[in-house]
Amino acid sequence: MSAAAVAVAGALPCAALLLCAARARLVQVRVSGGSMAPTLAPGDRILMVRRAVRPGDRGAVVLLKPPPGATRGPGLGPWRVKRLVALAGDPVPEAVRAAHGLPEGSTVPPGEVVVLGDNPRSEDSRRWRRVPAGLVIAVARNSPAPPDPRLPATGAGYPSPGGRPG
Repeated sequence: MSAAAVAVAGALPCAALLLCAARARLVQVRVSGGSMAPTLAPGDRILMVRRAVRPGDRGAVVLLKPPPGATRGPGLGPWRVKRLVALAGDPVPEAVRAAHGLPEGSTVPPGEVVVLGDNPRSEDSRRWRRVPAGLVIAVARNSPAPPDPRLPATGAGYPSPGGRPG
């Protein structure tokens, strides 16, 4: 056996191990609904990293398990794609406060997050309220910008603890 063949044979198990590790950490999601329109359309694909949310994720597109009370049925997959707009300690966004009659100054409690679809008709925290942070299973590697140009795709500009742009 030549040296090149030995090198290739030795590299294959390493490559297979790396591929398995990447598949365990990464998930490619195909968008199937209109809740993230116009940013993401049905059929769009987005690469997500399986991990818990972090403070810098404010504004990121996330993949989550539907919370209790979410619509379930034919055509709805086991996951939902939404934008993470508030973390524990952040002010509850006005749209969510108004939908649930929460007083001004309400903050997201520890262990919870607020998610919204980019489409105003999205089923999200405006219906579900805050959701357990543990339901978020992945965060987009590169989140596409939201349709509102005042809200950048990263954490900058989204409310941070104390209500200051972060």
